[in-house]
Amino acid sequence: MHPKLTDDEKYRVKDLRAAIRRTRQRSSEAVYGSEDYWKYSKEELDGEDQISDLRFRALQRNSDLSDPSFERAAQEYKVQKERRGAKRLSILEKEKIFVKRNKILQQSSSTTANRTSTRAAYVDLLLTIQSKTGRQKQSDFSKDGLRAYGGTTKVNNSTYCFSVLDGTRRDKDGFVAAHIFPPSIGPGAMEYIFGRDARYEINSPRNALLLPKKIEKHFSAHQIVIVPARSDNSDVREWQFLIVDKSGLWNEYVSPFGPMRFSDLHERKLIFPNDFRPQARYLYFHYLISMIIHFRAAKKTGIVRSELPDAEWPELMRAWATHGEYLRDNMIYGFMEEFGHDLPEDLKENALAHCAPIRSNSEAEELDEVIDSLGMIQIGSDNDDDEDDDDDDEDDDENSLFNAALKQSAAVRRDLDAFAESPTSGPAALQGQISASLTSFSRTIDDYSSLSKKELIPAKQEKAFERVKNFRTELADYRLQFDRLRKEREEAQVTANRNELLGRRPHNAATPENPYAQSNLSAQHSAFASPHRQQAHASGGLSFGASPSDYNRETHALREQSFLANTNNQIDEFLDRGRAVLADLGQQREMLKGTQRRLYSVANTLGVSGDTIRMIERRAKQDKWIFWAGLVIFILFCWAVLHFLR
Repeated sequence: MHPKLTDDEKYRVKDLRAAIRRTRQRSSEAVYGSEDYWKYSKEELDGEDQISDLRFRALQRNSDLSDPSFERAAQEYKVQKERRGAKRLSILEKEKIFVKRNKILQQSSSTTANRTSTRAAYVDLLLTIQSKTGRQKQSDFSKDGLRAYGGTTKVNNSTYCFSVLDGTRRDKDGFVAAHIFPPSIGPGAMEYIFGRDARYEINSPRNALLLPKKIEKHFSAHQIVIVPARSDNSDVREWQFLIVDKSGLWNEYVSPFGPMRFSDLHERKLIFPNDFRPQARYLYFHYLISMIIHFRAAKKTGIVRSELPDAEWPELMRAWATHGEYLRDNMIYGFMEEFGHDLPEDLKENALAHCAPIRSNSEAEELDEVIDSLGMIQIGSDNDDDEDDDDDDEDDDENSLFNAALKQSAAVRRDLDAFAESPTSGPAALQGQISASLTSFSRTIDDYSSLSKKELIPAKQEKAFERVKNFRTELADYRLQFDRLRKEREEAQVTANRNELLGRRPHNAATPENPYAQSNLSAQHSAFASPHRQQAHASGGLSFGASPSDYNRETHALREQSFLANTNNQIDEFLDRGRAVLADLGQQREMLKGTQRRLYSVANTLGVSGDTIRMIERRAKQDKWIFWAGLVIFILFCWAVLHFLR
């Protein structure tokens, strides 16, 4: 249905659409994650809300409320409003994450940065990030998890997998491979928390559990934990479920397993088809986060838990009573410093007993590790709208390419600034680095442009095109600046080489151009002269001086004699240089003669080789004629035998 708008409403809608276009333009120009970016994103949603409200009010005014088409339009209006509300909530959550991340970056870059404040802010950020992953990675991850936990079986076009609840084969569609350590936090944070050997395990079966979808949902929401269970076999570790948050979950059914409730799941052992088990440290991290979330939520509702609440909690603590080095000690300290006032003493003692002494070389290096792990956190990879569920991978790729382009642009700008500070004396390697960075930046822009063309939502596509346009403008400016700086460097080098070539040589300064000018410079001796001559110069050189004011014939004669002596020294030096050059030429002549003899020897060898090759070619040609002649004779002989003797 098309609502009939009044003239005022039409003008209002027109103004709102123009404002939305301006807001989108400003949003595309703003840096992703900045305050302006979030402000413009929320203003865009506000404008869309106002347009939708105006159109729906006009539809209400001009339609029959009992008309089925109006009911469908009203339902669509409600759905769109809910989607915008969800998108607004997502923007607020992401803005909160960016604020916390920027807080960590500001603390680490300040001169008074310390590990205590940084790690406290870091663990607070970890609790804020949602646990979500891309569809393609989830698909590959699920295949690896299925193979590790018993594989699949096909029966009558149905696929079954092993159930950890009862040890039977169940329909695979009801199960999902759950990440224990959330992939949205990133492999960098995983390496920082657990050590270097955990960097590549974020999508490995060691970080996976094959769970029913409903249990996985509550496990990811930290309402269920998995802790060690008593085992008769000391070689294989056993695990059990524990329900942490019983509010509304205790009596709920675990679909599709019939009468089983979550209360029946409490302290129930997981049944595995083989000896493969998940890593204990990842389950402990999930357990610790779940405890912090649970006790913080309890404190917000006014329940102060200074001690363990009921009978099963001591059992929960004893489940992790065995000491094990699971988490970096600084992470445990960060949890205690940030949330220790919300946690019971038993839980804090238990956490401190599972510290792993993972050390960095220095406090500055540890801060660098924290900053590097922040770069791998997938901020903005969540869905902004329910309509985008099928486009998660493309959104993640676009965001990653956009962030990569921003980083490359900033890196090129820094290199150009460094080159501009000293274009003539800067290292030559810097030019190669800038050239490679520009090429990589251009390739990233091309990839982002090709991906933006596949975007189905016009608003996002328009924003992506604007970003591509801005990036290409920056790239063109960078190339012009780089060409200008490189040209300045080349011109400066040419000028320096010309001055060095045509300038006056240092040894000429000993001989003044004016023979009557007074020169106090002592004669320099040639490095090519013989020692005997140098001694003669040292003993026989004249040293006369006269006052500039007493200029008479004797002084004039002495100056002429001094000038002639200096000239004589220079001529001797030139002669010495000539003798040295002549001696060098003689040596070079002998070397050239030796080279000539070797070339003659090589030429003779090549000549013999040429004769041999030509002889072989003649012999091969003769053999070829003999072969073909013999073949013809043999064929004629066979024909004669068959013709005359048959």
